Amino acid sequence: MGLTLGSALVRSLIFVFVILSFSHSSFGQGVKVLLKQSTTPTTISVFWVNDAGTSWSHYTVNIAPSSGLSVNGYPVNTTETQFTFMGLRPNTVYTVAVTPWDTGVNGSGMMKDFSTEEVPDGEILVSDVTSDSAFLQWKDYSVVYYSLVMSPNEAVKTLGGIFETEVGITILMPDTLITVTLVDGVSRDVLASANFTSGAAGTTGESDTDIPPPKRNSGSSQFNLWACLTSLLVSIASLLL
Repeated sequence: MGLTLGSALVRSLIFVFVILSFSHSSFGQGVKVLLKQSTTPTTISVFWVNDAGTSWSHYTVNIAPSSGLSVNGYPVNTTETQFTFMGLRPNTVYTVAVTPWDTGVNGSGMMKDFSTEEVPDGEILVSDVTSDSAFLQWKDYSVVYYSLVMSPNEAVKTLGGIFETEVGITILMPDTLITVTLVDGVSRDVLASANFTSGAAGTTGESDTDIPPPKRNSGSSQFNLWACLTSLLVSIASLLL
């Protein structure tokens, strides 16, 4: 019940704030349609269509999961009518909000829920790979606990039982091809596997497969205030859960 009420509170706060931010615009003048373009376990791509006869210098795009935990790096500005949110969690519902802006005044925006995909059966999603760490995610196989088997054995620091569907690992051998196998901690049945190469010694950047995050535009002072208040509301809501 607490999680349900907390989730409803977060969504209500986001909704109320978006409505307040839209108060400077004329009803019906802004974003008319917001649609999903594609999804993966960690990304959601959307596009939108404006009301006929409207023109906007840029758009504020924001995203927040129903759990209330904020997504790092958002909101941002874009001059395009499409956007890809990255760094998301698999199999999670997110609320996407788009607000049009021009000369410091916003038009009518739109919010809509979209869901990321589940990690495919038998696969391990590997991200944030550096010379000494990586992040692994997989689907929920409904077992008591998970174990990871690594090859070479000395390539990764030994882990105990894992009770979540994700884990950060400590890599001990840079620039090495590593095979990771997910097994049922009780039956030892193989559930999923993946291969990846650890980063060269001293590297701390993202995985080669990661897409660089979108650059922020300077935007208007009113937009910057909107972004700060949005982040503040989500953070406050998270503390109330």
